[in-house]
Parts: sequence; C-alpha cells; structure tokens
Amino acid sequence: MRFSKYVIIICSIISFFSARAQQAPNVDSVNGSTFMVTMNVNGSGVLDSSWRYSLVDDPQFLLQGFNDSQWPKAFPSLSEAEMKRIGFKCMAIFRFHLKVNPDYARVIYVHQQGGASEIYINGVLYGSYGFVSCDPEKEKRESAPFRVITLPPKCNGEYVIAVRYSNTKSYRSYNSAGAIQAGFDMKLDKAENVNNEIVGELSEKAERGLGMFVFFATIAALHLLLFMFYTVRRSNLYFSLFCFVLSFYFLYYYLVKNVMTNVDTSDYMMFGVYLSTPIFFVSLQTVIYSFFYDRFPKLFYASLIISFVILVSFFFHLFIGLLLSVLFIAYTVVEMIRVLIVASMKRKRGALLITAGFGIFLLFFVGLLLTAVLTGSVDLGGDSLQDEILSVMLAFGITAMPLSMSIFLAWDFATTNKNLSKKLIEVEELSAKNIEQEKEKQKILSEQNEILEMQVEERTSEINEQKKVIEEKNKDITDSINYAQRIQRSILPTENEINDIFKDNFVLFKPRDIVSGDFYQFKKKDECKYAILADCTGHGVPGALMSMIGSNLLKQIIIERGVKKPNEILSALHNEIRSTLRQGTGVQSHDGMDATVVLHEGNKLYIASANRPVYTVNNGELTELKPDKRSIGGSSVGDDVTFNLIELEVKSGMMIYLFSDGYADQFGGEAGKKFKVKNLCQLLFSIHTKPLNTQKEVLNTTFDNWKKELEQVDDVSLIGIRF
Repeated sequence: MRFSKYVIIICSIISFFSARAQQAPNVDSVNGSTFMVTMNVNGSGVLDSSWRYSLVDDPQFLLQGFNDSQWPKAFPSLSEAEMKRIGFKCMAIFRFHLKVNPDYARVIYVHQQGGASEIYINGVLYGSYGFVSCDPEKEKRESAPFRVITLPPKCNGEYVIAVRYSNTKSYRSYNSAGAIQAGFDMKLDKAENVNNEIVGELSEKAERGLGMFVFFATIAALHLLLFMFYTVRRSNLYFSLFCFVLSFYFLYYYLVKNVMTNVDTSDYMMFGVYLSTPIFFVSLQTVIYSFFYDRFPKLFYASLIISFVILVSFFFHLFIGLLLSVLFIAYTVVEMIRVLIVASMKRKRGALLITAGFGIFLLFFVGLLLTAVLTGSVDLGGDSLQDEILSVMLAFGITAMPLSMSIFLAWDFATTNKNLSKKLIEVEELSAKNIEQEKEKQKILSEQNEILEMQVEERTSEINEQKKVIEEKNKDITDSINYAQRIQRSILPTENEINDIFKDNFVLFKPRDIVSGDFYQFKKKDECKYAILADCTGHGVPGALMSMIGSNLLKQIIIERGVKKPNEILSALHNEIRSTLRQGTGVQSHDGMDATVVLHEGNKLYIASANRPVYTVNNGELTELKPDKRSIGGSSVGDDVTFNLIELEVKSGMMIYLFSDGYADQFGGEAGKKFKVKNLCQLLFSIHTKPLNTQKEVLNTTFDNWKKELEQVDDVSLIGIRF
C-alpha cells in the first residue's frame, strides 16, 4: 500500500496538483476541554488540534451536554499515519469545544477530503455531505472542497462541534499530492471574509489548472498544424501528441477542483490519469527518437508493446498496473537520458537544447518527488513567499522540456528554410563566379597584381568570418557552462539550510573553473546530523558531472535507504559509483572521489574518510584523524571495500575541519611553491578560537594573498563546525 502511494505521487506531480497548506492553530486550554482559538489579524483560525474522538457510533455523542473529557485526541485530517494510530476503520465521531469572541458573526469553512459526514453544532445538525454509513453499499462518499457553515449566534460565544464521519474506502482516498488522506479540515473566519475567500480560492484553482491546459493545448494544436502543412517533419506530429497528453493532466486538475464533487466520478478521472501515464512517456520517448534517429530503434517498438501491456493490466489489477507504470517510467527516463547523452557527445543538432530542457524538467520532477516521498505532500498553494517561489519554479520545470522541444522544432523549421535560400544564393554566386573567371582569364597577364590583391582581401575576409564563428561558439560554450553552474549551485545546501543543522559553521567554496568538482552536503535524518565534503576526480565540467552523481547518490543512500554510519555510507557510495559508471564491467573508467562523512548524534561524533584527513581542535589541542588510504570508485578497486569508523565524544567548544586538497596544493608565495598541509594545519590552529565568520575571512584572504597572480590549480573547499 505504501508503494502505491508513491506511484500516485508520481502521477500527481505530473498533473501539477497543488495541495493547500494548513497553518497550525494557536490553541490555549480553558477550563478542561473547552478551547479558545486565537485569531490572526483577519479573525480566522484553523481548527486542527484538540479534537476528541470515539470509534463508537452513538447518537448520544452528538449532543451538546455529553461529557467527552475522557476521549483521546486526534487530528481530523486523517493522514495514513493518523488512521493507523487511532485505529480508524470506517466510522468515527469527532468533537471540538470552541470559544470565540461573541461580538462577531462567525463562519466555518469545511474541506472534506473524501467520505461522508454529518456536522452538528450544539447538538443540532447544520450540514451533511454524502450519506454516513459503515456499509459500502449504503454510504455515499462526497468531496467537499469548499463549504461554509454559519455558526448560530450565542451570547457567550461557546460552541460544541460534533462530526459524525465515515469512509469505507479510507485507504483508497488520496489528496491532490498523491498521499493517502481522508477526514476533514475546518477553518474559522469572520462572516464578512467568506466571499473574498471563496472567490480567491476558486480563482487560484482556475488559473493553475485551466491556464496550463490552454497553454499546452495551444502548443499541441500549433505543431499539429505545422505537421499538416509540412508532413515530412513528423516530429511535429509526435510533439503535438505529447503536448495533448500533458494538457489532459491539467484539464483533469481543473475539472476535479472546480466542477466535480462526486468522489466516484473523480476516481474514474484518476483512473484515466493512470491509463494516460504510459502513453505520456511513450509519446515523449517517440519525440526524442524522432529528433536524433532517421529510423526508430527496436527499443521503441518494445516500448510500444510494454505500454500496451500496462494499459491492459490496469483493467485486471490496479496495483500491478501502477507497479508496471513505475518500472516503465524509470526505463523510459534512463533510455531518454542515454539518447540525449549520446546525441550530445556526437554534437547532433539541437542535442544541447533538448538535453537542457529535459534536465531541468527531470531535476524539478525528481526534487518534488523526493519532497513528496519524504514529507507525504507537496505544498504549492501556501501564501508565503517561499510557497509562491516553489510554484513558479515548478511551472518553469514543467514547461522547460516542452518549450525546449518547441523552440528546437521552430529553429529546425527556420534553419531548413534558410538552407534552401542559401543554396539558391550559392548557385547564383557560382554562376556569376564562372562568368567572372572567363573574364579574368583574358586579363590575367595585365591585371595579375590586381587579382592578387583581391585574393588577399578575400582570404582576410574568410579569416575574419572564421574568427567571428569561433568567438560566437566560444560564447555559446561559456554561456552553457554558466547555466550549468546555476544548476550545480541549486543542489548545494543554502546557508539557512546549513544553519538549521549546525548552528556554528562556515563553508569556504572556491571552484577553479565556473563549475566545480568539489561538493558538500548537510543532511538531517531524525536525530542524526551529517556533514559531507567530497573531492571528485577532475574539475570543471567533468568534475561537476561527477559531483552531481555523487550528490544524488548520497541523498539516496542517507535519506531514502536510511544508511546511518559514515563508514557504511562510504562503502555504499563506493559500490553505487562503480555501478553507475559501470567500472566493474570492463569499462576503463578511473573516475571517483575522495570523501569525508561526519555524523553528529547526541554527544557522539562518528567519522569516516576516504583519502582525506580530518582535523579536530579540543581544549587547545589539535588532532589529525587519519583517513583510509583509498578513494571512492575507480576500476582498480573491487566492490567489497570497507572503511574504518572513528568515534569521538563531543566537547563544548570543540572544532572540526573538513577540507579538499585544493587549498594545500595551491602554488604561490615568494618562491611559487605549494602551500602544503602543514601550513594549513598551523593556520587552522591559530584561528580556531575566533568566530566562524572571521575564520572564513582569514582563510579566504590568506589563500588569495598566497596565490596572487598565479592560476588556481584546483577546486578549494573547506568546512568548519563548532559544537
């Protein structure tokens, strides 16, 4: 069941579903089980905590005077974990004691994820959604994305809200982020705010769903017209099919959020999304093949057969269909990455543009997928600046690949026309040149000097043109690398993220080129805090590619697989690098990295290092922790590699330093020699008592003063942490 949740998350992210954020309420206890909801500046609040529940269906529990003080508490927005915790099967009664300012008229917004409910206020039925029953045949489930109930006027402002709720299909109810979600949410607000809330909510949903549908449907129609007028270029037809399928997901989102309220109808629509998923990836694979192959390879026809099998399997067993879909998605993504890499290496026309668009799309897709898997939801509907930025970035990530393909097709169409025009001009020039040559033969003896001067001018013009072409290509390459730098920077943790894990720290990061072969990661899983520094083989673009591979593998090893100890993390990273680069299959690849992993858990430090020493300073004493003299990866080392684990007790004021070899290997000074590890050790000891920002400034200034006008020889990375 948990695996199927992840499958739904994949479909949901493709569909660009936006899960509405819920802000935790500020609740204060007042006289036992009565609670005062503290309002914000608009007089609103979320009724999320302090609900009491019973799994027994008794009409007495709905009465205002019933004593529920012995009932346990629960969150009515029933996540998968919450349902397991309280033992929810199909029926529950929830009660909430509310006290508000009696001077204002109040309303309650009700959002019901699925199921059926009856809402009682002070023992009186004020609303029902569907028909409540534990019998699946009698129960009528209904989705209530936005309902309003007006609280009855009462002089003291005290209310008892009782909800009789049922959901016989609770473990098949999913929210818009793809996570299992049943139950309901309630939000309290002033009556005068209700119209603005409704209009804003509906407008936002309409803009997100309908707007993206119109956008992709328009692109699909445009390229279909291009194919109809120029059938030779079939890529337009395949791309049109791809955009039509993509636009269907946003149409589904718009209909479910704004038109459909019947849960069963929404389930049928979701089933349509499942069926379209293999079609979507087959169409994407078809577009990629059509760009770089004159004829489709045999793998393409295998993909068609597999996608048909997946479509049929959905009608027999939903879970099997979902499982096959996930495997098929993984296969198509890997295959498309392979095709794009090969095309880029062969410098095929448009390969870099398509690869960039696909890379951005895949980056955002994987990032949101990991967020959804780790947190259980993806919040794209919040009101904070961070939520808005996330929404914009997601829109950019989704549109990057279709836009890059559309731009390539438009550019290809324009290039074809330009080539035809150029050929005509060349024919005309060739004819004119033949006539001119006949005239020149007659004058060659008398005008030899003039002819030589003309030839010199022509050669000079050609050289200038060649120089211009080289300069333009150099600019394109530099621009691409600068763009790659922004992508690489995006995988590194921000300063705020690092400070949330280790309060006192600094990171000195000085790439030799635009992009770097060094990378660092800071992770937190449960009570475990990780600091990781790695130095990949090479620098520049090759090193940056290795750093992207290493960073992604570390996320998988620590966060997804839950490997805890640093020595086990390095061993797993070694195996994954060799597997990813196929170093154990005869491929001559010596690429790898030196890496250090530090784990802080409780009052203990666990350290493992591959080929890089670690320095600690405690009570005025500097200690060097020796590394294992082996690197991560490489074809000369087998898979069964183990690393030593160093265990230390954390002392107050203790400093630890992780660094790559770039700082110590830098040439400079008066004699142009290396800085050396010994001098770096002395420098770190001399500044270890200073504030962390001051340490970073001293290290940076010392490096620049040592290097002076000489070229930086390697990437420089150095991390300092004070406990």
